[in-house]
Amino acid sequence: MVLSTIHTNDAPSAVTRMVELGLEPFLVSSTIIGIMAQRLVRRICPYCSDDYVMTEKMALDLGFITQGDLNLKYGRGCEECRNTGYLGRLATVEVLAISPTMKTLILEGNQNAIDLKNLARAEGMTTLRENALDLMLAGKTTIEEVLRVTGAD
Repeated sequence: MVLSTIHTNDAPSAVTRMVELGLEPFLVSSTIIGIMAQRLVRRICPYCSDDYVMTEKMALDLGFITQGDLNLKYGRGCEECRNTGYLGRLATVEVLAISPTMKTLILEGNQNAIDLKNLARAEGMTTLRENALDLMLAGKTTIEEVLRVTGAD
């Protein structure tokens, strides 16, 4: 097994990048079994964590669809976190499993990152943004961190 790193915005873009670097699509499709993208989000400080409510309207204004208000957390700031409200980091991840259908798309050689992402989503891939939102809903990070790290999808 070989593990490697490549700089891309998301997991599906890694396939496109490998082909752009000169790897033949048949080599990519026959050798890659999975790709993981990751980013780090700051963790809410457990010493000064506090609750707040994001209204449904606020969530919609930010582009998030929700049913009702969201009970979230933030860090007030304390000595432990040097008044930042954050202490430590968490990984938000996206895992692209290379399915037989994905292999076929890669092998065709005319794929692009959008086609790969659409197929991966149809096959159940959770995006970086979705994983970061799960961390936010679990009270581990903030909406500001989700937006900072995952951009304006």
